[in-house]
Formats: sequence, structure tokens, C-alpha cells
Amino acid sequence: REGWLAIAAGVVQTSGSVFGGMVPAAHERLSDLAWWTALALAQVPAGGDADLEVELEVQCRLLSGDLAGAGAGLDQLAARGAIEDLVEPLNAFVDTVRRTGQVDLAARWLAGRLEAWDAQVGPSYETAQALFRCQISAMRPTEEILATVGQMAQRDRKAMRQDLTREPLWEVTVPPGNLLDPAGAAQLAKRSTVAIVKRMDSGTIPWTRHEHGIRIPEQALHTWMAIMDAQGLAP
Repeated sequence: REGWLAIAAGVVQTSGSVFGGMVPAAHERLSDLAWWTALALAQVPAGGDADLEVELEVQCRLLSGDLAGAGAGLDQLAARGAIEDLVEPLNAFVDTVRRTGQVDLAARWLAGRLEAWDAQVGPSYETAQALFRCQISAMRPTEEILATVGQMAQRDRKAMRQDLTREPLWEVTVPPGNLLDPAGAAQLAKRSTVAIVKRMDSGTIPWTRHEHGIRIPEQALHTWMAIMDAQGLAP
């Protein structure tokens, strides 16, 4: 098991550069290795650091395209009844689906899991925040994201305000539709261009990578404005 865990750690570490690149053959080879590694980990006896091992297995399953298998790993952790067991693997889950193009499917899957997890670990801010990160990354409909932000506010309003106004949680990773430069976004949002650029620099407004640089997806900007208004946050 130690050997397969070392391979799993290497796969996860390598995935950031491979899936951030543009070499399809490298994606396929790493996905194949991730699949074999997850299969091996599922069949050999567990070791001493169960949380880390499940986290690595979850990420390997995601890298191989097995969202259902990764989700089963998270369900296994939630069934223990302690949010502390779930948080780090869940954050790794979100980071991985954002890199590998599975974020829309993951957002819809997570939305259907929160109620069950709430019954197991209690209503948790961390699970709602993970859902928000997937939803904004996938640019899900505004009403869905507003509902999730409402859950975040109910569970920990102070943390919600901190996260949505000061933390870089707003990257859009799906094909984003119409894109705006800072001047266009400032005009739509009725803000100064300087204010928009500052938010782009800090990652506190929706943004996406584009061949011509960082741009703001128009649809996501409308969602951001709706959230700021609904929660009374300083735009």
C-alpha cells in the first residue's frame, strides 16, 4: 500500500501541470495511471492515515474521470459523522474538478448531497462553500448560486462576507460566453474601472483565463452583482 500511495501522491502532484497544459496524450496517460492507482488502493488493506488515503483515492478517481467513485469516497467520510474528516478531501475534490473540466457535473452532484451530509455531520459552512465554489466555476444559474450563498450566510455570515469579498473564489473554468474587459465590466456594474481592476487582481470578482488575458464573463458578473445586492455586501 505504501508503494501505491506514493504513486497516488505523484499522480496528484503532477496533475496540476499536466491538466494545466495542452497535451491531450499526457492527459490520457495520467488518467490511465490514476485509474489503475485508485483501483489498487481500493483493493489493498488500509493503512494508518485513513483521511489522507481516502483524499488521494478521491483525487485519483476524479483524474480518471470517475466522479461517482470519488463521490462514494466523500460519502464514506461523511458517514463518520465528523466534518473535520470531510473538509480537506472535499476541498481537494473541488480543486480537482475545476482543473479537469468536471465542475458542472460536480456542482449538480454536490447540490444533491448537502441534505444527506447535513444529517450526518450537521449543517456545515464548509460544505455550502464547496458547493458555491463549484457553482461559480461552472457558472450555474444565478438563482442556484444565490440559494447556496443564502445557506452560507445562515451557517456563518461572518465567514461568508469574508470569503465573498476578500478571497479568490470566483474563477470561472467552463466556456464562459460573452467576455468583458475591465472597462466594459465597469460600465455594466456601474463601478470605476480602477475598482474592477483591483478586484480582478485580487480574484474577488468573477474572472476567467482567455487567450488575450484575464476577462470577466458577463453572465457571472450579473450573478456577482445579484449576490452583492442580496447580501448587502460592499461591491
